[in-house]
Parts: sequence; structure tokens; C-alpha cells
Amino acid sequence: MTTPLQDWQEKKLYLEKQLVIIADPSQKFALRKQIEECEQEIARLYRGRDRDLQKRLPKIDFKKAAEIINNFINQDIEDGNAAFFLIQNTSDRAGEKCIARIKNILEEDTTNLESFPIRSSAIKANKKDLLNRLGEYFGVKQDSNDLVSYAQAIIENICQHAKGSGDGAIIFIELHDWDYLENKEEVLPWFLANFWQPLLQQFPIKLEGYSKVRFVIIVTAEGDILTPCPSLNDYCIKDWNYFDKHKVFELVLQQHWTQKEIADWLAKHSGYNDEQNSTSTIAEKIHRVTKGSPTEICNALMKTFDPSWKG
Repeated sequence: MTTPLQDWQEKKLYLEKQLVIIADPSQKFALRKQIEECEQEIARLYRGRDRDLQKRLPKIDFKKAAEIINNFINQDIEDGNAAFFLIQNTSDRAGEKCIARIKNILEEDTTNLESFPIRSSAIKANKKDLLNRLGEYFGVKQDSNDLVSYAQAIIENICQHAKGSGDGAIIFIELHDWDYLENKEEVLPWFLANFWQPLLQQFPIKLEGYSKVRFVIIVTAEGDILTPCPSLNDYCIKDWNYFDKHKVFELVLQQHWTQKEIADWLAKHSGYNDEQNSTSTIAEKIHRVTKGSPTEICNALMKTFDPSWKG
């Protein structure tokens, strides 16, 4: 049984062959119009399939991160009302797909996931730039250099926003581009002391009477920020047995994905069906060409299903 995409591709191929054979100009014109219609439908179907595949790609890996997030949401609410996560090496380890997997898990646990993907436009950013990024999302603007009161004003608005979201809401803040912060060894401890800790202290009071409201912050870095700044390890943990919401929990991404992981994803989640090339054959080729790089594997898989896909 063929798919609509295959039907349109076959029709386009047939019309192109007819275009070569037929000499009549009016017929050629009509054929070109039909080919154009085929191309539009093929492009539309590819876009729909691309969106669907993008949603399913996170299932290729991130099992450990998914386990941690499930541990968090299954905690007693008193302990599990907040978490601060760090994801490093997002650029070559498909970090965006990991965040998509995390969002999917959180969405299954609440009907009200409030997501705030906050990025930096600055090449070099400082503490105030960081607060400015948060302030823009939560309606706070401050020109003075009193960063403590600035942070407090943002916390107030975040809590007000959480109240408006209601019972069971998860406030999910993504702070991307941590690489661009100057003096990282100073900024992370400062942010924990002047923003995260006060938020943890205040939101149970300000949201008294509201049930199961949770806060999650994820800080991302395209590269490795802990190795060049070893003192930051004092503020980070990696073992769930020692989870502490007052500290940063690092979600460690795999450096390489295996051929088996690719083959399993193709078999379970892609809808791939090609009599000439088995899923194991495609998986072997993709793994060999990409050398197991997660980001490159995602790109190669998308290209397999849509040759025009450019990422």
C-alpha cells in the first residue's frame, strides 16, 4: 500500500516522462502545470512529515535525562516543587532534542506547561544582561545597577504569573547561550544566591493555597562550561541519589549514539518502509557517515526522509 507522498511522487515521475515524449506546446504547458501541482503537494506532505519526524526524533535517546525528569515529577511535591538543570555540549549532542523530550514528559504530567525559551543576542553578557533577558519575558525593566532588587522584582512577577497559571502548572524557563556569559565562575554562584534561592524561599509563601505548582529552570551551553571552570562543580550534582533543588543538576548527554539506537528508532518511530534498503542498512550507513555524532545523526535522518531538508 502506497502513501499519499509516494502517489504524488509517482504521478510527477510519470508526467515528467510524458513531457519528454509529447511535442505539442499546449500539451506541454498543461503537463508543466500538473507537474507544478505535484511539486506543491510533495512539498506540503514533506513539511507535514518533517514536523512529525522532528517530534519523534527525541525518542532516539535521552533515556537517562528522561529518567531524571520522571524522578523529579514523581517526588513528593514538597521536595519536587523545583529543579535547576544544566545541559552542556548542546551543539554537537543534539541538546535541543533533549529539551524537546523533557517538554514532552512535563506535558504528560500537566495540562498547563508554561514554557519560556530565553536566548541571548549578546556576544558577551554579564549579570545584568542575564536579568534583562528574564525581565523582558516577565514584564520587568530596571535601569539601575541594583541587581538584587532587579532579581527580586522578576521573582515577584514570576510568582504572579504562576498564580495566573493555576493549580498544577509547571513554569519551565530555558536559559540558553550560557557560553556567552562573562566570568561564568562568578555568575552561576551569584545567580543561585540572588535569584534561584530567593525564588525557592518565596514561591511557597506567595503561592500559598495553590496546589502542585512547580518551577523548572534549564541552563544550556553549546560547549563545555564546567571543565574550564572547575570551581563550578561545587554547585553541581550528577547523581539523582543526591538531588538537591538548591543546587544545579547536570543532565549529561551522550557523546555518541550507537548504530543499534538508530536502527531501533527507524523501526519503531520513523514509519520507514523501503524494500531495497532495510532499517539496519540505513542505520549502518548513517552511523558510519556521522561517526555517531548525535546532531549529525538527526540531520542525516531528516535528510533520509526529505532530500530537500536543510536543517
